[in-house]
Amino acid sequence: MKKAFILSTLLLASSSSAIILESTALKKLDGIWPAFDGIAILNIVHLKSKYTDMNVGKLNKKTKEREGLYAFKGKKYSIARLVEVEKEFKNDAKAQQELSKILENVKAEFIGLNEEFIKQIQGFKDMVISIMRESCNKRNVAHSFMLSWTDTQAGQETESFKKNMRSFSQLNKFLTDLDGFLKDIYDSCPKGRKQFFDILRKQREQRNNNA
Repeated sequence: MKKAFILSTLLLASSSSAIILESTALKKLDGIWPAFDGIAILNIVHLKSKYTDMNVGKLNKKTKEREGLYAFKGKKYSIARLVEVEKEFKNDAKAQQELSKILENVKAEFIGLNEEFIKQIQGFKDMVISIMRESCNKRNVAHSFMLSWTDTQAGQETESFKKNMRSFSQLNKFLTDLDGFLKDIYDSCPKGRKQFFDILRKQREQRNNNA
Protein backbone atom coordinates (compact mmCIF):
# COMPACT_ATOMS: atom_id res chain seq x y z
CA MET A 1 0.00 0.00 0.00
CA LYS A 2 2.94 2.33 0.46
CA LYS A 3 3.50 2.12 -3.28
CA ALA A 4 -0.17 2.93 -3.96
CA PHE A 5 0.06 5.95 -1.68
CA ILE A 6 3.10 7.24 -3.57
CA LEU A 7 1.29 6.71 -6.88
CA SER A 8 -1.75 8.60 -5.62
CA THR A 9 0.50 11.49 -4.59
CA LEU A 10 1.96 11.58 -8.09
CA LEU A 11 -1.54 11.67 -9.51
CA LEU A 12 -2.48 14.59 -7.29
CA ALA A 13 0.72 16.41 -8.20
CA SER A 14 -0.32 16.35 -11.84
CA SER A 15 -3.88 17.45 -11.13
CA SER A 16 -3.21 21.14 -11.81
CA SER A 17 -4.39 20.38 -15.35
CA ALA A 18 -7.26 18.24 -14.14
CA ILE A 19 -10.27 17.70 -16.35
CA ILE A 20 -13.38 17.54 -14.19
CA LEU A 21 -16.16 15.48 -15.72
CA GLU A 22 -19.69 16.76 -15.15
CA SER A 23 -21.59 13.61 -16.07
CA THR A 24 -24.70 12.98 -14.00
CA ALA A 25 -23.88 9.29 -14.25
CA LEU A 26 -20.46 9.82 -12.69
CA LYS A 27 -21.92 11.84 -9.84
CA LYS A 28 -24.29 8.97 -9.12
CA LEU A 29 -21.44 6.43 -9.16
CA ASP A 30 -18.93 8.47 -7.16
CA GLY A 31 -18.19 6.73 -3.87
CA ILE A 32 -20.49 3.81 -4.68
CA TRP A 33 -19.48 0.15 -4.83
CA PRO A 34 -18.91 -1.55 -7.24
CA ALA A 35 -18.43 1.59 -9.30
CA PHE A 36 -16.04 4.28 -8.06
CA ASP A 37 -15.70 3.85 -4.32
CA GLY A 38 -12.35 3.94 -2.49
CA ILE A 39 -11.41 0.39 -3.41
CA ALA A 40 -12.19 1.03 -7.09
CA ILE A 41 -10.10 4.21 -7.03
CA LEU A 42 -7.26 2.20 -5.49
CA ASN A 43 -7.56 -0.27 -8.37
CA ILE A 44 -7.62 2.59 -10.87
CA VAL A 45 -4.40 4.03 -9.43
CA HIS A 46 -2.81 0.58 -9.70
CA LEU A 47 -3.99 0.04 -13.28
CA LYS A 48 -2.90 3.51 -14.33
CA SER A 49 0.59 2.77 -13.05
CA LYS A 50 0.68 -0.58 -14.89
CA TYR A 51 -0.47 1.02 -18.15
CA THR A 52 2.32 3.59 -17.89
CA ASP A 53 4.91 0.87 -17.28
CA MET A 54 3.68 -0.99 -20.35
CA ASN A 55 3.35 2.02 -22.59
CA VAL A 56 6.45 4.10 -21.84
CA GLY A 57 8.54 1.78 -19.65
CA LYS A 58 9.00 1.03 -15.96
CA LEU A 59 10.89 3.58 -13.89
CA ASN A 60 14.33 2.43 -12.81
CA LYS A 61 14.78 3.77 -9.27
CA LYS A 62 18.55 3.96 -9.67
CA THR A 63 18.83 5.63 -13.06
CA LYS A 64 15.50 7.53 -12.79
CA GLU A 65 14.82 6.55 -16.39
CA ARG A 66 12.07 4.37 -17.79
CA GLU A 67 13.00 1.00 -19.24
CA GLY A 68 10.95 -1.05 -21.68
CA LEU A 69 9.44 -4.35 -20.61
CA TYR A 70 9.40 -6.20 -23.93
CA ALA A 71 12.36 -7.91 -25.60
CA PHE A 72 12.98 -7.65 -29.35
CA LYS A 73 16.26 -8.63 -30.99
CA GLY A 74 18.12 -8.62 -27.66
CA LYS A 75 16.89 -5.23 -26.47
CA LYS A 76 14.03 -4.11 -24.21
CA TYR A 77 11.36 -1.78 -25.58
CA SER A 78 8.27 -0.01 -24.33
CA ILE A 79 5.09 -0.11 -26.40
CA ALA A 80 5.75 3.48 -27.47
CA ARG A 81 9.19 2.49 -28.78
CA LEU A 82 7.79 -0.62 -30.45
CA VAL A 83 5.62 1.70 -32.54
CA GLU A 84 8.86 2.99 -34.11
CA VAL A 85 10.28 -0.53 -34.42
CA GLU A 86 7.08 -1.68 -36.11
CA LYS A 87 7.55 1.00 -38.78
CA GLU A 88 11.28 0.37 -39.14
CA PHE A 89 10.77 -3.34 -39.87
CA LYS A 90 7.54 -3.04 -41.85
CA ASN A 91 9.09 -4.81 -44.86
CA ASP A 92 10.84 -7.52 -42.84
CA ALA A 93 8.52 -10.54 -42.70
CA LYS A 94 10.54 -12.37 -40.05
CA ALA A 95 10.70 -9.33 -37.77
CA GLN A 96 6.98 -8.71 -38.27
CA GLN A 97 6.26 -12.28 -37.21
CA GLU A 98 8.30 -11.79 -34.05
CA LEU A 99 6.61 -8.47 -33.34
CA SER A 100 3.22 -10.10 -33.83
CA LYS A 101 4.05 -12.66 -31.12
CA ILE A 102 5.14 -9.89 -28.77
CA LEU A 103 1.91 -8.01 -29.45
CA GLU A 104 -0.16 -11.10 -28.62
CA ASN A 105 1.71 -11.50 -25.34
CA VAL A 106 1.22 -7.84 -24.46
CA LYS A 107 -2.50 -8.09 -25.21
CA ALA A 108 -2.74 -11.14 -22.95
CA GLU A 109 -0.98 -9.18 -20.22
CA PHE A 110 -3.43 -6.30 -20.61
CA ILE A 111 -6.43 -8.64 -20.53
CA GLY A 112 -5.15 -10.26 -17.34
CA LEU A 113 -4.76 -6.87 -15.67
CA ASN A 114 -8.28 -5.76 -16.55
CA GLU A 115 -10.33 -8.92 -16.27
CA GLU A 116 -11.73 -8.27 -12.78
CA PHE A 117 -12.30 -4.54 -13.39
CA ILE A 118 -14.26 -5.23 -16.59
CA LYS A 119 -16.46 -7.73 -14.77
CA GLN A 120 -16.97 -5.26 -11.95
CA ILE A 121 -18.37 -2.49 -14.15
CA GLN A 122 -20.54 -4.64 -16.44
CA GLY A 123 -23.65 -3.81 -14.44
CA PHE A 124 -23.47 -0.12 -15.35
CA LYS A 125 -21.71 -0.32 -18.71
CA ASP A 126 -23.98 2.25 -20.40
CA MET A 127 -23.17 4.81 -17.72
CA VAL A 128 -19.43 4.19 -18.06
CA ILE A 129 -19.68 4.63 -21.83
CA SER A 130 -21.36 8.03 -21.38
CA ILE A 131 -18.52 9.04 -19.01
CA MET A 132 -15.93 7.84 -21.55
CA ARG A 133 -17.57 9.97 -24.24
CA GLU A 134 -17.39 13.09 -22.09
CA SER A 135 -13.74 12.41 -21.27
CA CYS A 136 -12.88 11.93 -24.96
CA ASN A 137 -14.77 15.09 -25.92
CA LYS A 138 -13.01 17.20 -23.30
CA ARG A 139 -9.64 15.79 -24.33
CA ASN A 140 -10.40 16.35 -28.03
CA VAL A 141 -9.99 12.65 -28.77
CA ALA A 142 -11.92 12.17 -31.99
CA HIS A 143 -11.59 8.40 -32.28
CA SER A 144 -10.72 6.03 -29.48
CA PHE A 145 -10.70 2.26 -29.26
CA MET A 146 -12.26 2.73 -25.81
CA LEU A 147 -15.51 3.75 -27.45
CA SER A 148 -15.65 0.60 -29.55
CA TRP A 149 -16.95 -0.89 -26.32
CA THR A 150 -20.30 0.66 -27.22
CA ASP A 151 -20.65 -1.83 -30.09
CA THR A 152 -19.46 -4.84 -28.10
CA GLN A 153 -21.89 -7.23 -26.46
CA ALA A 154 -21.50 -7.74 -22.73
CA GLY A 155 -18.95 -10.44 -22.04
CA GLN A 156 -17.36 -10.11 -25.49
CA GLU A 157 -14.96 -7.27 -24.65
CA THR A 158 -11.94 -9.55 -24.39
CA GLU A 159 -12.54 -11.24 -27.74
CA SER A 160 -13.12 -7.87 -29.39
CA PHE A 161 -9.82 -6.58 -27.98
CA LYS A 162 -7.93 -9.67 -29.14
CA LYS A 163 -9.39 -9.46 -32.64
CA ASN A 164 -9.29 -5.72 -33.30
CA MET A 165 -6.09 -4.56 -31.58
CA ARG A 166 -3.70 -5.23 -34.46
CA SER A 167 -0.65 -3.02 -33.99
CA PHE A 168 1.57 -1.36 -31.40
CA SER A 169 0.60 1.99 -32.84
CA GLN A 170 -3.05 1.27 -32.13
CA LEU A 171 -2.24 -0.11 -28.67
CA ASN A 172 -0.08 2.91 -27.81
CA LYS A 173 -2.93 5.31 -28.61
CA PHE A 174 -5.45 3.16 -26.76
CA LEU A 175 -3.35 3.07 -23.58
CA THR A 176 -2.76 6.82 -23.81
CA ASP A 177 -6.50 7.44 -24.14
CA LEU A 178 -7.26 5.01 -21.32
CA ASP A 179 -4.68 6.64 -19.05
CA GLY A 180 -6.34 10.01 -19.61
CA PHE A 181 -9.79 8.59 -18.94
CA LEU A 182 -8.72 7.01 -15.64
CA LYS A 183 -7.10 10.27 -14.55
CA ASP A 184 -10.36 12.07 -15.29
CA ILE A 185 -12.26 9.53 -13.18
CA TYR A 186 -9.79 10.02 -10.33
CA ASP A 187 -9.99 13.81 -10.50
CA SER A 188 -13.80 13.83 -10.82
CA CYS A 189 -14.70 11.52 -7.91
CA PRO A 190 -14.18 13.44 -4.65
CA LYS A 191 -16.15 10.93 -2.57
CA GLY A 192 -14.31 7.92 -3.96
CA ARG A 193 -10.98 9.73 -3.63
CA LYS A 194 -11.67 10.54 0.03
CA GLN A 195 -12.53 6.89 0.69
CA PHE A 196 -9.32 5.92 -1.10
CA PHE A 197 -7.18 8.08 1.18
CA ASP A 198 -9.07 6.77 4.21
CA ILE A 199 -8.14 3.23 3.16
CA LEU A 200 -4.47 4.19 2.83
CA ARG A 201 -4.51 6.01 6.18
CA LYS A 202 -6.01 3.01 8.00
CA GLN A 203 -3.51 0.66 6.39
CA ARG A 204 -0.60 2.90 7.42
CA GLU A 205 -1.90 3.01 10.97
CA GLN A 206 -2.21 -0.76 11.03
CA ARG A 207 1.35 -1.19 9.76
CA ASN A 208 2.62 1.24 12.38
CA ASN A 209 0.76 -0.61 15.14
CA ASN A 210 2.25 -3.92 14.00
CA ALA A 211 5.77 -2.54 13.71
